[in-house]
Amino acid sequence: PLAMPATVTVKDAGGADETLTLGFANSIAISGNLLAVAAENAVKSSTGAVLFYDISAATPAFVKAVKVGALPDMVTFTPDGSLLLVANEAEPESDYSVDPEGSVGIIAITAGVAADQATLLTFSAFNADQADLAAQGVKFAAPLGTTVAQDLEPEYITVSSDNKTAFVSLQENNALAVVDLADKAITKV
Repeated sequence: PLAMPATVTVKDAGGADETLTLGFANSIAISGNLLAVAAENAVKSSTGAVLFYDISAATPAFVKAVKVGALPDMVTFTPDGSLLLVANEAEPESDYSVDPEGSVGIIAITAGVAADQATLLTFSAFNADQADLAAQGVKFAAPLGTTVAQDLEPEYITVSSDNKTAFVSLQENNALAVVDLADKAITKV
């Protein structure tokens, strides 16, 4: 059996250790002998983590945890196993006292080993485009003053067979985001 730890140590942006208190596991993905588990923070609007396990033996062995965005909802590997993608849903607190930005995390995998840090792609470049996006059918339901980056909530990711493009469902927003994996950029909503 696989037991979820109550806390994990991750690397912050400066490479220093940081401890996160975990809540629920939301998704798993497997590539070769590497298992990835998306785990939300005990405070859902705070930074979550992806836990990596080596599953080559009868009992999974914890390898490391990597810090990602708020409420990592889904993980998937690219078909070639070189990247793990994370849909960080970033739901707000029920009273909107905290409303983190949704994001897509990209964790490089080299020779079966996950990088210590994720690249987080945010939607802040689309903040000025709310009216245009709404005219195209994108739904925005958050309170007035909420940015596009806060309102968009990535739910699910699929990857093209050539490992070049990811498609991210923004379920609550009735939209899809397109991610260029070579450039590590969200190119379209």
